[in-house]
Amino acid sequence: MIAIAVLAVCTSDVAHEAMGHGGACLLSSGHVTLLNNAFFACSTFGHFVAFSGPLGNLTVGLIAFVAQLRMPARLPGWRLFALLVMSFSLFWEAGYLIEAMIIGSGDSVFAWRDLVGPETAGVRGVAVLIGICAYVLFSR
Repeated sequence: MIAIAVLAVCTSDVAHEAMGHGGACLLSSGHVTLLNNAFFACSTFGHFVAFSGPLGNLTVGLIAFVAQLRMPARLPGWRLFALLVMSFSLFWEAGYLIEAMIIGSGDSVFAWRDLVGPETAGVRGVAVLIGICAYVLFSR
């Protein structure tokens, strides 16, 4: 079970950093300049690249949600893997939205600044509430 959990958290991380940010970087004709388990950098950074990390986790999390519901009971290891990928991916993004808006730094903040401009205290407060609601929704 520990090995399944480790693979699930790695899958969630790859969904965010490599598939999300990395895929958007390449689609933007950029070059990946830094890619590890916690950081990503692209030669052309903007709202599309910034928001694609969270989008990668949301996509993989929803795919894992459907997969674990459709998987037969005779595959408990795979069901656990899908459940954990879903949980790590969705909780990561809900919590990350809350943290990013509180500290004023992170993918959501960077994407907002690129698209709209500086975020106000009201915008940050609403985003924190959205993150809390998402966390509650994902836990159900």
